[in-house]
Amino acid sequence: MGHIDPMNVQGFQPPVTAEVAAEAKKKLKETELESDEKAVEGGDVFVPSELTKSLPEKKKEAFMEEAKAEIAKLDPESETFVDDATQKLVNSALKNEYGKRMIRKKEYNQMKAVLTKHILRDPRYRSIIEDFLGKILESEWQ
Repeated sequence: MGHIDPMNVQGFQPPVTAEVAAEAKKKLKETELESDEKAVEGGDVFVPSELTKSLPEKKKEAFMEEAKAEIAKLDPESETFVDDATQKLVNSALKNEYGKRMIRKKEYNQMKAVLTKHILRDPRYRSIIEDFLGKILESEWQ
């Protein structure tokens, strides 16, 4: 076995001495990239397209449309309305976040049940859900 050059060993990080750090700082000043603002002005900046910027909003809109449609099928006068509607909200949120493939997994129903139960048992979350459902019902009546 021959001589091993540490600079060619994968994952090897050479130690940074004060001399190396000073030289790097000097080079940065020479290239005028000392501040982040000047570095951002360069041509290698990723600017998301309008379509990319709207993706989260489209996800929320899809969630809301699906949730409203499912909740509209429920009887708001039922004793289990909040529980059933919460389950529909959780289902819609999971489906829109993780895709329809997630629903086919055997663990999905357990995950949905645990999330729904946690939301309904915590008074903070339950009141938020009740307010949200009230607003959905109001918007459906108008």
